[in-house]
Amino acid sequence: MRVFFSSLFFLVSIIGFAQQTSRLRIESGSSVYFYFNSYEKIKNGIVYKDWTKLSIYYNDSTNVTQWILEASTYNGVNSIQSETSNAANDLDLATIELKASGDALNTYKVLSPLSAVGDWLAYGPETSPGTTKVYITYQCGVNSSYTLWGKKTDYFYVDIVLTLRHKTW
Repeated sequence: MRVFFSSLFFLVSIIGFAQQTSRLRIESGSSVYFYFNSYEKIKNGIVYKDWTKLSIYYNDSTNVTQWILEASTYNGVNSIQSETSNAANDLDLATIELKASGDALNTYKVLSPLSAVGDWLAYGPETSPGTTKVYITYQCGVNSSYTLWGKKTDYFYVDIVLTLRHKTW
C-alpha cells in the first residue's frame, strides 16, 4: 500500500496602509492533509472542495484600491519537500493547485498551481466595505502533468502563505 502525506500550514500576512483597514481570518481548514492510500487516489488525485474558509474585511476610505488575496510558499520554497530530505523525491509545486470561490462581487482565478513567488487567487472591489467569505479548494495529483503515479513512497510537506494586501490596478 502506498501512502502520501502532505501538510499545509498557513501563515497569514496582511499588508495595509494608512487609509485602508484590512483583516484576514481563517475560520476553518487551516491544515490540509492528503493521504494517497488507494489506487483510485493515486490515479485520480484528491480534491478538497471549499476546505479553507476565510473571512476578509477590507475598507478603503479613498476607494482607489482593492484587496487581493495571494498564495505562495513560505520563504520561496520551490518544491514539495520530501521528509526524508532526499531532494530526488521532492515533488513539483504544481502538483498542488488552489482555487478560490465566494460571492459574486469578487473576482476569482479559475485554478492556480502553487507557486514559490506568489499568485493571486481572488480580489475584491474598491467600494462596498465590509466582510466577505472566500473558500479555498485544493487539489493534489489531479493534473495529468503532475500525477503521483510512479512517484516514490514518502512523506511530503509544504507551507503555504496567504497574503491579503491592497492593490491599485
